[in-house]
Amino acid sequence: MTLSICILLKNNYSNLLSCLDSIKNVANEIIIINASNALITRLFPTNEFSINTKIIDYKWNDNFSDARNVGLKKATCQWILSLNANDTVGNPKCILPYLNSPNDFFFIKFFENDIPLDEMKMNHNLEIETNSIKYQETEYISLKPMLIKNNKGLKYHGRIYESLSQNNTDNENSPNIAEINIRHYFSSIEHLNNEVKLESSILSKAIDKNDSEKLFYQAKLLSLKINNFSNKSNNIEL
Repeated sequence: MTLSICILLKNNYSNLLSCLDSIKNVANEIIIINASNALITRLFPTNEFSINTKIIDYKWNDNFSDARNVGLKKATCQWILSLNANDTVGNPKCILPYLNSPNDFFFIKFFENDIPLDEMKMNHNLEIETNSIKYQETEYISLKPMLIKNNKGLKYHGRIYESLSQNNTDNENSPNIAEINIRHYFSSIEHLNNEVKLESSILSKAIDKNDSEKLFYQAKLLSLKINNFSNKSNNIEL
């Protein structure tokens, strides 16, 4: 079985090479959807990208599903793993057994909020130490299926917190969870603030446009504001 890895890049360049390095030994094809305003090859030496890496420049339209679906359309392998540029796969070889599954997609376990403790104090569940710098993490299951069987006509929908069309799929018991640990890194407080502001902006626009997921988006926006209020002392702004 072969694997395409689609990486969405949105102004988080500092983590891109770590993401690529974490999956290079299991990827048959790497597709970078460049939704930033920068030319990637000017940011990094061309030899950082393998011969099987495709870079697709994409005009950002405040819709994560549209951007991810570009990668799905371009993928040529039998399976697709959808990542963000600030994700790293901790145990990439654990992906391989799932490629023989009869299921059409899997949800994936995430670890998020890897912020240096000297920048931000937060109450999280797990503390680790990397390169003598302590980080804290929260474990959760991704809300969107990220490991997807190709050529099934599946695509993401929703401006943010994407879900997957599931017509004619072979998933008998949903959700199916793949034990593939992925870490979603924020390199700084500024990076975290920018991501929160982007989420808030997209949610507000979706609510104004009366999207079909309006109630869901309203709940998510309220949750962001509550979390922002509770983290004021940590300099997290919305």
